[in-house]
Amino acid sequence: MASKKRVHMGNIGLIQLRHVRASNQIAALNETRERVESPEFQEFVRKARELPRYMADPATRRRLLAPEMDFPGEFQWLLVLMHFYEHLGILVKNGVIDRTIACETRAFR
Repeated sequence: MASKKRVHMGNIGLIQLRHVRASNQIAALNETRERVESPEFQEFVRKARELPRYMADPATRRRLLAPEMDFPGEFQWLLVLMHFYEHLGILVKNGVIDRTIACETRAFR
């Protein structure tokens, strides 16, 4: 009888763990969605679409290839985008956000 009770309690623990994980995923998705939908982030994305124009200039290209500490001030928005997507990748890699959901979420593309 005690063995059945332990198995039952173990099953309850797994179900609770699944609920906590789903709750964490929802919180992470909401946080990232809010960030992506912010006007500031949208402006950064708009600027990123202009990167080919920036990269056509050899002097700008050299400045953008500088180490992060020397990253040109007018391109700090690019660091924000890179760090955001790095963070999103870490969340997906570690299972906090499901890979399929991240790939299918329009806001993350």
